[in-house]
Amino acid sequence: MRLDSSVLTTGASPGLGLELARQFAADGWRVYACARRPAGAVELAAIAAASGRRVTLRTMDLLDPGSIARAAHELGAASTDVLLIVSGTMGRADFPRLGVGAMPFGATD
Repeated sequence: MRLDSSVLTTGASPGLGLELARQFAADGWRVYACARRPAGAVELAAIAAASGRRVTLRTMDLLDPGSIARAAHELGAASTDVLLIVSGTMGRADFPRLGVGAMPFGATD
C-alpha cells in the first residue's frame, strides 16, 4: 500500500461496509465512507474520529442519482484507488414485519 492510497466504500454504516471501512482505516488508507444516513452511524463516526482525519463520511444513497451526484461533487478531484460497492436488497418484502422467510435468498425480484 502506498501512503496516499484511498478507498471509497458505499454502504459503510452497517455490516460489511462498516468493517471494510474500519480495516482500511486501520491499515492507513484514506477512506471515503458513504452511507445513506451517516449522521446516525455511531460506529462509523467513532472510526472517523479515531482515524486522524483519514476517514471522511459522505451521504450517498445508491437509489438516488441526485445523491450520487452530490457525493461526487463533494469529493471533487479526490482520487480513488479502490471502489467498493457494498449494498444489498432483499426485494420489496416488509422484512421488519415478515422476517427473512418472506423472500429467501435467491427468490428476490
